[in-house]
Amino acid sequence: LGRLAAWYRAAVLTARVVAITGSTGKTTTKDLVTAVLAGLGPTVGPPGSFNTEVGLPLTVLSADPDTAYLVLEMGMRGEGHIDYLARIARPEVGVVLNIGSAHLGMLGSREAIARAKGELVRTLGPTDTAVLSADDALTRSLADTTVARVLTFGHAADAAVRAVDVDLDEQARAGFTLVDAGVGRSAPVRLRGCGAHFVDNALAAAAVGLALGADVDLVARRLSDAEPASRWRMEVTKAPGGYTVINDAYNANPESMRAA
Repeated sequence: LGRLAAWYRAAVLTARVVAITGSTGKTTTKDLVTAVLAGLGPTVGPPGSFNTEVGLPLTVLSADPDTAYLVLEMGMRGEGHIDYLARIARPEVGVVLNIGSAHLGMLGSREAIARAKGELVRTLGPTDTAVLSADDALTRSLADTTVARVLTFGHAADAAVRAVDVDLDEQARAGFTLVDAGVGRSAPVRLRGCGAHFVDNALAAAAVGLALGADVDLVARRLSDAEPASRWRMEVTKAPGGYTVINDAYNANPESMRAA
C-alpha cells in the first residue's frame, strides 16, 4: 500500500502536500489546515486519525489530479516511522506541533521523541517550509536539523505567526488577534472549538495557510468558520436536565489531560 501511494504521489498528483505531526493536537490541526486551504482550492484531508502506514497511503490515494492541496497526518510509535511516511508523501510543508510525553513508554525520553518527530523536517528540501512551535524549546530546536525555510508559530513574542489578546467565552471558545509578523498585518479570529489549547492548533494552521500564499484575512475567516470535524476532541453537548457533557475521550496523555 505504501509503495502504491508513493508511486501515485510521484506520478499522478500535482497537489501541494502538507504533513503534520506532534505529540498532541495533530488531528484538530489537520482539520483546521484542511479548512483553511479549502479557501484556496480543492483540498483533501484524512478522516479522523488516518495517520499510520495504512491511513496515510489511503489518504494519498483518495486525492485525484484535480486536488490542489493534500493534508496528511503522521503518527509514530518509534524512530523511522515518520521518515517512512514522509518518503511516501514528499511534503513541501512539514509541521511539528510539539514534543510531549505521549511516547515516553516506547522511546524513553522527550529528546528521543524529538528525534523521531524531527524526521519530518529532516526530509524537507531547501525550497520547502518547516512550521515549528516557538513555545516549546525542543520543537524549536528542530530548526537546526532542517535545510528548509523555518516559519514559527505560537504565543512567543518572536513567533512569526502569533496570537495576541486571547480571551475565552463562557464555553472556553477562544478569540484572539492573529498576527502575521512577516508582513505586519493582523486579523481577528473567534474559534468554534472549546479550549484555550485550540489556539495553538489554529496558529499552526494559520502558518501553513500563510506559507502557501493565503493572506491573513482569508486565514482568519476560514479559522473562524471552521466547525470541529473529528469526534471526541472536546465535544461539548447540552444534555437533558441542563447538564453540559464534555467528551474529550479519544485518547489521553498528560498534556492532553491538562489541556482538557
